[in-house]
Amino acid sequence: MINTRQMKTFSKWFDHYLRWQEHFCNTMLIALGLAMTLLILLQVFFRFVVYVPFPWSEECARYLMIWMGMLGSALALQKGRHIGVTMVMEKLPEKWHKAMTLFVQLATIGFLSVLFYQGIQFALFNQGQSSPALEISMLVPYLSLPVGSAMMILVIAGDILHTFFPANTVLG
Repeated sequence: MINTRQMKTFSKWFDHYLRWQEHFCNTMLIALGLAMTLLILLQVFFRFVVYVPFPWSEECARYLMIWMGMLGSALALQKGRHIGVTMVMEKLPEKWHKAMTLFVQLATIGFLSVLFYQGIQFALFNQGQSSPALEISMLVPYLSLPVGSAMMILVIAGDILHTFFPANTVLG
């Protein structure tokens, strides 16, 4: 039998982790966005004013954008900002909403789990390959897929956990 008190305590700690993850994603998105903006501005300046372009800047900006996309997806999911189709849910009786929401959440976790697994396989398969301009391991950009997927899985798991074991008090 599940101990409700322990699950609520776990729910509070999980909520604490999700707040840390949100802060981490916000910080990284700001840092990556600033780095990408500065890099592109410098690239334009050096290409058209100094006439000495950086050969690696476009590739670096592309990898920064990929990481921003995956971290931003996790943050958007956590804040409820992803697009949702509610037409089917609105047609269902109220008593089915919780079950249907759980079904959709579990299906999404299933999809993200496949994405996570395949992302790790893809990243590991390509870790020996170097990027053309930066000459870094392709593991770095390809890891964005499993990292972002894992973060989204944790957000959905937190939503499910809070549905059944709401954390009444907030940790400091």
